[in-house]
Amino acid sequence: MLRRSLAQIGGPYAVTFWAWLATLPLSLLLSSTYTTTPSLQEVVAWTTALILVHAGIGVVMLLARLTVLPSRPRKPRPLTAIVVFALMGLTRAVLLQAAQHVTGFGSYDFAERLAFNVSISILAYAALAIIVGETKDDAQIVLRLEQARAAIADLQKQNQDELVDLDQRILADVEDRLRQALEDGQADPQQIRQMSETVVRLTSHELSEQLPPPRSSQPPRRLAIKDIAGRLQVPPPLAVLVPFQMSVFGFVALRYSLAIALVGTVIGPLPSLLGLWLMRRYLPLPRNSWWRVGTLVVSITALGSIAAVLVSALFTYLFGEYSASPFAVGTGLMGMSMIVSVWFSVVDGREMRREQLADALEEEARETADTAAVLNGRRLAAARFLHGTVQNELVAASLRGDSAEAVQSTIRQAFASYAGVDTSGARDELESLLRPWSTVLDVTADVDTPAWDVMATDPERGRLLVDLISEGLTNAV
Repeated sequence: MLRRSLAQIGGPYAVTFWAWLATLPLSLLLSSTYTTTPSLQEVVAWTTALILVHAGIGVVMLLARLTVLPSRPRKPRPLTAIVVFALMGLTRAVLLQAAQHVTGFGSYDFAERLAFNVSISILAYAALAIIVGETKDDAQIVLRLEQARAAIADLQKQNQDELVDLDQRILADVEDRLRQALEDGQADPQQIRQMSETVVRLTSHELSEQLPPPRSSQPPRRLAIKDIAGRLQVPPPLAVLVPFQMSVFGFVALRYSLAIALVGTVIGPLPSLLGLWLMRRYLPLPRNSWWRVGTLVVSITALGSIAAVLVSALFTYLFGEYSASPFAVGTGLMGMSMIVSVWFSVVDGREMRREQLADALEEEARETADTAAVLNGRRLAAARFLHGTVQNELVAASLRGDSAEAVQSTIRQAFASYAGVDTSGARDELESLLRPWSTVLDVTADVDTPAWDVMATDPERGRLLVDLISEGLTNAV
């Protein structure tokens, strides 16, 4: 698991536009707590500065993508990615400090900004890289699943009559070519024999070739963000609070003291830990994807704000002056919770979708096999009919020297008698084969009763025997 996560952190999705876009709202919300804004003009000015700061982060990400972390398939570079994430945090701290100097908003030291932004940048962007990588993997599974389902739907909608009538259309074409040739005067024995080879025999060989199973032409549906949102849950408390405390530890240590930071790491998360545990057990989440997201955002933000008030009151009582912004803590806890929840949403459902994919592929294989079996059975029956009955009638007619009218009548009767898949036994097939030859040759078949019994239980052997006799007679004359 750790190796997979490191590979995704340093993989082709280490820095993406989606990661930059996903962190924009959180960046604006967190940074807006650095100052009080008494007027709308100041709010607009500071928000504009924050957007420019985030644009600067985007420039760093773009440069990294073009140089050390390209998006093409390559060997993972997790250490390089972590250094880039730290550099993004450093850039943000520098730009925010510059914005604070220009606008006069905020009262944070550079060291405090640096500690918070570097730690939160490494954690957030590493988590997003893992999420994007997992989402891409999940998308491939979902696309294959949708493709398999689409193939099944296509196969079930295919007109079976059209499939099995394919042999009838081919036979009709052969009959029409024979009739046209006979009407054009190609009725001497040599020409009739030639037609049996060039028209009938070649077509029978083409029909004997097995066709591949039909495939779906319907494009698969792409993985939607709504699918991920619909599976979101309240995340496990420790999975949220451990990285959250890691991100604020340096900031608290520099702003207050190392002792307060250490105590805060143990005591500070307790209200949020209890709240997330209770929400995870008892909070009902709507089925609608976006209502579900809204419920999680509002409830976890409220929980973080309440926890900040409680922790501030306790630490002020224990250590004197201490202040944790309810808005900042609520927003930060919500952001970290949503990142973790999205990760679990993608990962937890993978096994279920893999099982669904396996079932769908099995059903698709069964559908395609059934369809191909019907189609190839009809084609093989038509091939045997052409190679056996029709070709034998033509060869026998050429040996007898029949007229064009007689040959046409014989061929017409043969095609009229074709019934599709051959259900007759080997005995009937052999009698039908020898009937036209008996008019020009003294030929009989003497087969023991046990042999007929074997061929009755194993029709494929009977068909093979008839094919061998047909081929032998045709080649002999």
